[in-house]
Amino acid sequence: MVGAMMSPVSVTVLDGVGNPVVSATTSITVALGSNAAKGKLSGTTTLAAVRGVAIFSDLSLDTSGTGYILSVGAPGLTGATSTPFDVSPAPAVATKLGFVVQPSTSLVNHAITPAVQVALEDDQGNAVTNASTNVTVAIETGPTGAILSGTLNAMAVNGIATFSDLSIDTTSTGYTLSAAADGLTGATSQQFAITAIPLVFANVSAGDRHTCGVTTTAEAFCWGSDFYGQLGNGPGEILPGADSTSPVAVVNYTGLPPLTFATASASFGHTCGITTDGGAYGWGYGPNGAGYSGPTPHPQGPAYAPSKPPLTFATLSAGGFDANSGIRTHTCGVTTAGAAYCYGANSLGQLGNGSTTDAMYATAVAGGLTFATVSAGGGSSGSAAYTCGLTTAGAAYCWGDNSSGQLGDATTTGRTSPVAIGGGLTFAAVSAGGDHTCGVTGMGAGYCWGGNSSGQLGDGTTTGETSPVKVSRGLSFTALSGGDSHTCGITTGGGVFCWGDNSSGQLGDGTTTTRMTPVAVLGELTFAALSAGAAHTCGVTTAGAAYCWGDNSFGQLGDGTTTASSVPVKVADQQ
Repeated sequence: MVGAMMSPVSVTVLDGVGNPVVSATTSITVALGSNAAKGKLSGTTTLAAVRGVAIFSDLSLDTSGTGYILSVGAPGLTGATSTPFDVSPAPAVATKLGFVVQPSTSLVNHAITPAVQVALEDDQGNAVTNASTNVTVAIETGPTGAILSGTLNAMAVNGIATFSDLSIDTTSTGYTLSAAADGLTGATSQQFAITAIPLVFANVSAGDRHTCGVTTTAEAFCWGSDFYGQLGNGPGEILPGADSTSPVAVVNYTGLPPLTFATASASFGHTCGITTDGGAYGWGYGPNGAGYSGPTPHPQGPAYAPSKPPLTFATLSAGGFDANSGIRTHTCGVTTAGAAYCYGANSLGQLGNGSTTDAMYATAVAGGLTFATVSAGGGSSGSAAYTCGLTTAGAAYCWGDNSSGQLGDATTTGRTSPVAIGGGLTFAAVSAGGDHTCGVTGMGAGYCWGGNSSGQLGDGTTTGETSPVKVSRGLSFTALSGGDSHTCGITTGGGVFCWGDNSSGQLGDGTTTTRMTPVAVLGELTFAALSAGAAHTCGVTTAGAAYCWGDNSFGQLGDGTTTASSVPVKVADQQ
């Protein structure tokens, strides 16, 4: 065993035929011969023979390993080697605690699942399976007065203390637990949230393979793919977590106060949100400054630049994929003063600042226009990234890629600064999709332009258009939302109609048949908000219930499954 004295090693002086020489008193030295583990031999290594025998009784090795061999030598004598032997590791000693199953976002007054587990660990962070002691958990950070209930003290079994019935009585984000045990260094868990039952949503945003929404209590939740940390349930000091088929709360960095959100915008692998005080935060895919901080919200991009104070935003929109840029994604927003800023990928001019240079921090959109809102577009693959915005006077402008005519200026010429949409129309809302754009006039008429390979313009054809064309059926809309290759809209009566690609059931009409004109979404639901994603769609009813339909490969419908649905399904954890 490492550090322990070996059994006494006896070395005998022999004559030429192998008989002991009892009169010998020569000095004998022992050393390491084979030493693949690079151990160090300690103890008395040189002794004078007594009656021809030297006994080494205090030898030890400091490194575990196999195949060690000792060699012995003496002046004038032929040396010898031992048979190979092994040195086993010393028993591990527990010195600290570590959370091996972290507390996760759970419902108020319900058991935190999966069960929280705390390991007794050695200095290297390995669980000491033969250790056993009593471990105590408590709330370390959380709102004043919050109570942790359940079995708070557990004896470690095989080095692991399991807490299977913990619950907390107060809703909040930013909770952490502490773990303590006598004689061991304590530990602090990652952040988690305790959420109310039921969730009531104010808005939702469908991204590529995930969805995010903000509740009426200003909490942000996301569900679906978390490959890039786009669910925001961090914390940022760990790697992105597992996909979630039901809502998980977006949490702030450990040690920082909880965030309250007004809106969230989901796109390709990243999410951005505006807090109730106008701060812009991003999480998920992209280098620093393009919305990325790992899997926890961080005030970057438009909210932060080293040379100036943070900006205060009224709207924010996460854009699509740019294969030509190392940053890959872009985000745009409008400040409370009506100034538009963008940051991130810019190989196609989608930042609108007159260049094609990527921007790690917020850059002002050129032209000096006063905007009411912006919508960042581009699909989940390829290179069609662009942005559109609506001025306070109702004029629509777009910039960036125009290969499908999605800028609406009657050309297919890309633009690095805003260009007015043709047709002389005044809009109340505008939405940038994958490679097409749609808008609603002040009179409720729907218009679309750009790519139309799947009928996403809704004019009854699959012919692309470089100027606005009216959506068929004469419906009166309050809002339109463009997805990758489909479009959905809310009518003045709260009904939802969709058109375009339907290969995943994203039109919600109970089929997977592509439609070139609007079809009603089934379910007889009345919607207040709507968002079309890559291949799924989500909406919020007038009662605050969130529903989704379409592709569900990563749980982006939020119904607790990964089964696609061609009709609306209710997001989990609601009434």
